[in-house]
Amino acid sequence: MELRRQNWRRVRTSSSAKLRVGFLLMHNFTLTAFATFVDVLRLAADDGDQSRQIRCSWEVMSPHRNITRSSCGVEVQATSDLIDPKAFDYVVVVGGLLHGSAESEEVSDYLSGFALAALLCVVSA
Repeated sequence: MELRRQNWRRVRTSSSAKLRVGFLLMHNFTLTAFATFVDVLRLAADDGDQSRQIRCSWEVMSPHRNITRSSCGVEVQATSDLIDPKAFDYVVVVGGLLHGSAESEEVSDYLSGFALAALLCVVSA
């Protein structure tokens, strides 16, 4: 299967960030899993509860910056299109409900490109 890498964008990450994480939220993802993971990064990234992405940086990705609906109905707006996985130390795929979770061909192509790119972490509750 040929990957459509031309749709991925390069991102300039903070040179001081020691950990770079990309989040890919699947349709009907589990909000608690995502919120807990990103909040731990937020707290580790900065001192004094200022929520700056200094030691850790992250992006929430989806094709065309689409909104992704969680299993409880809360919708999350992506901060970025799909980014080349090599820009991250980890890409976290947050799943959720097993039914009604068909993903786009763009997302499938993106996920199939991880063999040589970044470390993939799958989170589901």
